[in-house]
Amino acid sequence: PTNSGKTYEALQQFYQAKTGFYCCPLRLLANEVCEKTNEKGIKCDMITGEERRYAVDADNPSSHVAMTVEMVPVDVNVEVAVIDEIQMLRDQSRGWAWTRALLGIAAKEIHLCGEEAAVDIVRSLLDPIGEHVEVHLYERKTPLTDGDCLVCFSVSMLFSVAKSLTKLGVQPTVIYGALPPWTKLNQAKTFNEMSRKPNVMVATDAVGMGLNLNIRRFVAFICSSIF
Repeated sequence: PTNSGKTYEALQQFYQAKTGFYCCPLRLLANEVCEKTNEKGIKCDMITGEERRYAVDADNPSSHVAMTVEMVPVDVNVEVAVIDEIQMLRDQSRGWAWTRALLGIAAKEIHLCGEEAAVDIVRSLLDPIGEHVEVHLYERKTPLTDGDCLVCFSVSMLFSVAKSLTKLGVQPTVIYGALPPWTKLNQAKTFNEMSRKPNVMVATDAVGMGLNLNIRRFVAFICSSIF
């Protein structure tokens, strides 16, 4: 489940490896991992469809790269690869990218992070080619707290998550691309003032476009309901 530590555990292997790829659905997540890796003294580049950022420069690529999944190279050997939100294999518009990454990454060890429901489809892809699959299940570690931002991958999912939170007594602020600019600013102001308890935001990746927000933690959210 979300916030269970599954990605944290995979990233520990990513940090310890001599070379590694981190693949995810959002530029925000790639940026977060890139920054954390560099803060640990491990040179890490970032590659997305919108930008390329180098710890040194393009002529001196880093040993580690955080990227959106569509950008993953399949002709570069690495020690460890982490593919986040693997259940996106089922997505009609972007599932091809996760399938390509899963079957194409030239890594000695691949860590797949995502919903338990994705295990069967992963096995169906890897068992026929003789790849060993080891499954680790995690339990949710902590509840949502002030400053959390749930990042959704569609507006319909955003509304579903916001509605579910409201039923649980949480009144989230909401930001998505089609909101009028003044509404976005008002929602950002409400979130930054920490006037709601818990102070939680639900947003699409539009949250990373030109807004100054006091976000403590990003939580990538792919689920049909909240429990």
